[in-house]
Amino acid sequence: MPEHTGPAAFLGPRLPVASSTETVMASAARIQILLAEPDPEHESALEAWLGERGFAVGHAPDLAQLGQTLRELRPQILLLALPGAARHAERLLATVRSYDRDLTVIALAPEPSVEGAVAAMKYRAFEYVSYPWTPERLGAVLDAAIEEKGLLVSLEQRLNREIGQQVRTRRSETGLTLRQVATRTGLSVSLISQIELGKSAASVSALYKLSRALHVKMGHFFEAV
Repeated sequence: MPEHTGPAAFLGPRLPVASSTETVMASAARIQILLAEPDPEHESALEAWLGERGFAVGHAPDLAQLGQTLRELRPQILLLALPGAARHAERLLATVRSYDRDLTVIALAPEPSVEGAVAAMKYRAFEYVSYPWTPERLGAVLDAAIEEKGLLVSLEQRLNREIGQQVRTRRSETGLTLRQVATRTGLSVSLISQIELGKSAASVSALYKLSRALHVKMGHFFEAV
């Protein structure tokens, strides 16, 4: 795994256009997780597993700069490996909460202790996961956090905006008006406008008609996701 020398954009391969467009729409907008694990071996294993599950992974290579990294990357979930010393763990959690009182934090415990668990509770970590972690345990915690925090809802909204922007940009490139696209697709001007603004989810049928009218493949609308 390449070294991470500073905060970086969330990593992960661009998703391919699958045979089922519904599958792409459901999984394309990946949840952004910041991984703060200073041990390279643990970090590599966690990153590989998170990537397989479709998450976008960012890195906090220097826990001393965690606040700055949080401000730059603005993750939806923080996986935070706590130091063994309780006072250091508490200081780190306090830094996180000074940045964002509502950020979903999952505390990882390479050296689990009662004091560390108490510090995690004090600073409202969603869960305290002791090492060695297992895919089943960590997967269940992440699924619960995503459901409880409503992250999938916000991701759906973000996906609608990204697709809408792609439709609007492509329409501008072709020089077509909303009415002209409506005539070519059989869709209403109002619906096309709502899709472009990200206020309405485009059905597979609507995206197919738009792609034909705008002379692009349907996958074009997912390129920015």
